[in-house]
Amino acid sequence: MVRRLWWSVALSACVGVAGGEDERDAGAEADGGIVADGGSDAGSLDAGVMDAGSLDAGSMDAGSLDAGSLDAGSLDAGSADAGSADAGSADAGVMDAGVMDAGVMDAGVMDAGSLDAGTPPDGSVVFDFATAPLENPLSGGGVWTNNEQGTGGNAPPGNLTSLRVGLASDGVTHIVMATHDGGGYDDSFAFVPGFSGNQFAEAVLYKAPGYDANAAGSNHEVELLLGCSSANGVRTWNEFLVNSGGGVDILFLTGGPSGFQSIANVGGPFGLIPMDGDVIRATRVGNVLSLYLNGTLWTRYDGSNPNVVARGSGIGLAAFVRPGASNDKFGFRRVTMGTLP
Repeated sequence: MVRRLWWSVALSACVGVAGGEDERDAGAEADGGIVADGGSDAGSLDAGVMDAGSLDAGSMDAGSLDAGSLDAGSLDAGSADAGSADAGSADAGVMDAGVMDAGVMDAGVMDAGSLDAGTPPDGSVVFDFATAPLENPLSGGGVWTNNEQGTGGNAPPGNLTSLRVGLASDGVTHIVMATHDGGGYDDSFAFVPGFSGNQFAEAVLYKAPGYDANAAGSNHEVELLLGCSSANGVRTWNEFLVNSGGGVDILFLTGGPSGFQSIANVGGPFGLIPMDGDVIRATRVGNVLSLYLNGTLWTRYDGSNPNVVARGSGIGLAAFVRPGASNDKFGFRRVTMGTLP
């Protein structure tokens, strides 16, 4: 059953990650990877040379989701009342359905979150930032590990930055966005520990009309994180990055801020540009890491080297900018996370 978590709920901490992220300057690559303008170091994917086609066999129409994922449609409701999880009733990083008040979802279907529930996997957790209070850093009452607090046995790395819940550029919508100032590789992040085995994260994007930081010679990335864990000065995870101009990559990050490696080696359709309301989805099944846009495979790591597949129990979000980008113009409306068979 999917469970919605409200900020009043004290969710048990999940395991975090230690690692490094690969961030890209507009027009320049850091340690390989894809940039929106198509430039990339040898051995990395170039957004402009991705194999056309290459949809996953289970891929879906734009905007729809495969089993276990959510789409940007509207939600039938098993009628979830806006946020009434019983504080302190969380169990190992996921809410226990037996201890949630009647206002929370019935049979994995949410009401207020405007998601088309489909058949999300049992044990999934939904964070709907539209209904979350503004906060800096993103904590959710101690649910999220960030750069200042650790949960589930993870310590804050202390050398990155934290995500926050803030007002989007429209002045109304609550989104999760970076606090990163555009210098170095101290990306803004937060993750929730407690998801063992195969993992997925699926997020609905916010993007201001016409926004493309790359066109202005800058860069703005949003990132899904799987396999997260963290310790003092160290973080480890796999990052699935999407920049505002359509550049994508999958990275292995471990160590300090500059410890990252581009690993994506399977391309998808060329020319996809993320838009407001789009759904991005990251999965780890065995050693295979995949990134999707609205159900279409965007890029993948084939799992050929298990040593670059992070194994922490955390699932999270991150964001990165370069000077000239606007933190409030590209971010996350909502995220669903959980385990896969």
